Amino acid sequence: MPSSPWQEVGEIEKVEEKKTGKKKVECPYCGHPVNAMRSADANCKGIFFRCKEKDCRKIFELRI
Repeated sequence: MPSSPWQEVGEIEKVEEKKTGKKKVECPYCGHPVNAMRSADANCKGIFFRCKEKDCRKIFELRI
């Protein structure tokens, strides 16, 4: 939730990344953020997400 009404969502994500050291995962097709976070030293494969963007809706594998 924005701390002020004029703060954009992208700005909130940048502040959150600085605080926690984690970055939000994005759809590789459209760039829409997915409900997952990753750290700089994360390793994974075999985890699948469906994009929630109404025009995309593609399934992709998260490989880091």
